[in-house]
Amino acid sequence: EANPAMGFRGIRLLLAHPSLLHTQLRAILRLSATHSVAILLPMIDGIDELRAAKAAIERAKAELAAAGLSFNHRIPIGAMIETPSAALLVRYLADEVDFFSVGTNDLVQFLLAADRIRGEMPSTYDPLHPAVIQLLAKLATVARGKGTPISLCGEIASDPSYTSLLIGLGFRSFSVSPGRLLDIKHAIRTTGVQQAENLAEEVLLLCSTRDIKARVQDDWNRRRPVSSPEIVPRCSYVARFSERHPEFADLVDRRDGDLN
Repeated sequence: EANPAMGFRGIRLLLAHPSLLHTQLRAILRLSATHSVAILLPMIDGIDELRAAKAAIERAKAELAAAGLSFNHRIPIGAMIETPSAALLVRYLADEVDFFSVGTNDLVQFLLAADRIRGEMPSTYDPLHPAVIQLLAKLATVARGKGTPISLCGEIASDPSYTSLLIGLGFRSFSVSPGRLLDIKHAIRTTGVQQAENLAEEVLLLCSTRDIKARVQDDWNRRRPVSSPEIVPRCSYVARFSERHPEFADLVDRRDGDLN
């Protein structure tokens, strides 16, 4: 594909190759007999895809049961919220799953029609765009109202300068890269819930990305350790590294915007 990030991947790819999906589901289900595991379905875009995936899970369960193999019959099933369509339908998806995980990298990219990989257009991909903040607030509110656990992953979950705002928006669970654990712990320990909620209320009233970034940076400046970075999209660091060190270009995973 010309742009595989927009197309044939995640649950779309798995549903198109049922034997591959079935093999993966059997393996996860068998592991669930002895370990605490869950199934998180990626790139869900609506109810139909979700139900098709759940039906595949039930077929795998039936096959294992018929063979007398043990598994957790009530294994938790979750959905990744990383497409705008899933975000808009989150109220209905909540009735179908046990938990959510918000994939902010793709969600921001799709919501803003921004390529987060291309170095010549770094400003179009910005997690502090007001549309992103408004949508994250909605997701946290709906999940809380439905009693559905929701976690947040992606670049912003590992950036301590965003932590207070995300707590204020209603998130309490973050998927964090190991190298940023101490930074995120510091950010959490220096943030009060009321303070975070006040920050979120202020930010939700702003309609300018520049104003939001200034307000979030001002909040972080009062609490950050001396060595903590400014708010800069992580993909920008990767682009700079590639430019300065072309000899390591093959180590850059441009799909995820990370360094291997």
